[in-house]
Amino acid sequence: MDGSMSVMGTAVLAVVLLLLIWRVLTAKGQAQFDERQLLARGAAYRAGFYTMLIFLAGVYLAMNLLDWQPHDAALPAFGGMCLGVTVFACVAVVKDAYLGIRQKPKQALLMIGLVTVVNLALGAAELTHSRGFSGGMTVANSMNLVIGTMGLVILLTLAARLAADRRCGE
Repeated sequence: MDGSMSVMGTAVLAVVLLLLIWRVLTAKGQAQFDERQLLARGAAYRAGFYTMLIFLAGVYLAMNLLDWQPHDAALPAFGGMCLGVTVFACVAVVKDAYLGIRQKPKQALLMIGLVTVVNLALGAAELTHSRGFSGGMTVANSMNLVIGTMGLVILLTLAARLAADRRCGE
């Protein structure tokens, strides 16, 4: 990736992080959960944890058996964590235990959408400037693409849940 794209991406990320920190620090009140939501959130944590554990065991087993090493050495661990978080978030949304999103859904969807778009754009730029997938290797830096994909899946799950809630409410 060239220097100007990297500087622009860093600046956008810094602005998004500052907005997120400001939003968290100025938020009023805490989300209230009933017992059913707490149990559902526990089930979501469990699903995310076991997904991450199975994924990491499978990837590292495959890496040892197939003698495969990605260019991005952090990709297996980072991808496993992102997969676990994605499963947690999607299960939490489906079981109606998501963390305060319902209180201000437009702001949550906007923030997740912004982070997703920025990461997908940076990931696409990295793909166009990378050596590609030669020899079974992944791109040199695929973390933005992984985060963007994770955000897109979570965003689509949230949007589907909010649309279903709206239809049930009518």
